[in-house]
Amino acid sequence: MSRSYKIKNRVLVVDDNAKNIQVLANHLKEDNYEVEYASSGKNAILMVEKEEFDLILLDVMMPGIDGFETCRRIKNIEHRKHIPIVFVTAKTDIDSLTLGFQYGGVDYITKPFKADELLLRVSTHVELKKARDLLNYHKTYLEKKEETFTNELKNKQVEFKKHKDNLKSLIKSQSQLIKILTDVYNQSLNNLSTPVSLLKLKISDQEPTVLINEIENLIKSNSSTAEFILKNQAVFINQEAALSKIKFAPERLIANILSEKASQLRSKAIQLTSHSDKNIEILGDADLIESILKSIIENAMQYSPENSTIEISLVESENDYTLTVSDQGKGFSKHYILYPFQAFQDDDKSYHLNLFFAKYVLDLHHFELKIGNNTDSGAFVKIIFPK
Repeated sequence: MSRSYKIKNRVLVVDDNAKNIQVLANHLKEDNYEVEYASSGKNAILMVEKEEFDLILLDVMMPGIDGFETCRRIKNIEHRKHIPIVFVTAKTDIDSLTLGFQYGGVDYITKPFKADELLLRVSTHVELKKARDLLNYHKTYLEKKEETFTNELKNKQVEFKKHKDNLKSLIKSQSQLIKILTDVYNQSLNNLSTPVSLLKLKISDQEPTVLINEIENLIKSNSSTAEFILKNQAVFINQEAALSKIKFAPERLIANILSEKASQLRSKAIQLTSHSDKNIEILGDADLIESILKSIIENAMQYSPENSTIEISLVESENDYTLTVSDQGKGFSKHYILYPFQAFQDDDKSYHLNLFFAKYVLDLHHFELKIGNNTDSGAFVKIIFPK
């Protein structure tokens, strides 16, 4: 047969008289209390600082620190002030009783005491303490729950706002994309009409090379943009879900691009310096990132004068990796610096589609794109990959 045991409540008896302690302890132990004792107020304070009690029976008349002062000091111990203190005293005058309550006592027992009265008062205050402790426990639990729910609500609100902003951004980007495609198409027709007309006039001269080259460049430029959009249309429709994320080394992508563009660099006598910290790996869609890097490097080459320098660096910091492409060209217009990554016609009447699409794709990766002009000359484009 299993036997259940009641957890004993702990009572501290404080009295300088060993006989009084013995009498109180005998009564309390018979009623299943665990009893500890202290022979002075100083010892009682030291014990209370270290141990938890369910009740303190405190003699008033003691040498050194008396019961009232002992009570006051115990009530100043933050993590023990909840322990009920019952005075055991021969003083029954109103002034003494009032003083005891003022110092924090909850009750008093007069000497000589009756065992039944002692145990009844002790039991009452122990049960009251347990009820207060339980109430405080539930209060603390509910406060923590409320704090958790409040934080969760705030997080949901932030998340909802983020999704709302993303939706607005998507709608805006899609609207811009439709406008871009329409404008590019119309621009292509307008730009081709004049060269074609002139070509008809000049064809008899058998020198149509320049005009034909102009037409071919226009076709290649617009075809490249259209090809990029068609190839990655899933990304524009399904956004992040369409990305094929793998771990890749940006340094290798840069090397591939520079190898492909080597002859063009030589033709303009452009010197290229490249620096990369070793063993850097990024999680993302390698093909898309390579397309973006290629367009950024091509843009730097296009606007770099002959015999200039293009610098490419990939460096690691505490929280991220930064890839920078810097040239010595004419730099971005003031308007574009103020309103970056917009697909509008700039001062040179050209569309900044490459940077518009780069920003779009990098945002889906949660990467950051920055642009600016160098202090002396040229411009820079930075891609920041968080770790």
